[in-house]
Amino acid sequence: ATAALEIKRKLKNQVEVTVIDRKEDSLYFPSLIWVPIGRRDISQVLIPRRPVFAKRGLKFVVDSATMIDPDTRIVETAKNGSFKYDELVIATGPRLNRDIAPG
Repeated sequence: ATAALEIKRKLKNQVEVTVIDRKEDSLYFPSLIWVPIGRRDISQVLIPRRPVFAKRGLKFVVDSATMIDPDTRIVETAKNGSFKYDELVIATGPRLNRDIAPG
């Protein structure tokens, strides 16, 4: 999502950017510590992404990509059909290093 926002920021109206993700919300990891002890509900650490993308002019599709055909430049999704692309960025998400601090 960060890459999509950066592309749109730099190229503005020269490009149409579509983000396809199976999750509607982002989890705010720093606040996740409060959920197990009851100081926060899980809904309080989820950030809705649709308004963020819409404000910046990105199209947001909640779905799963089921197939990518690099020859025809098409991404097939489970529920929303196919999307043609000129450039494709595949972002698998963050990799957290939970062992960075001893103990």
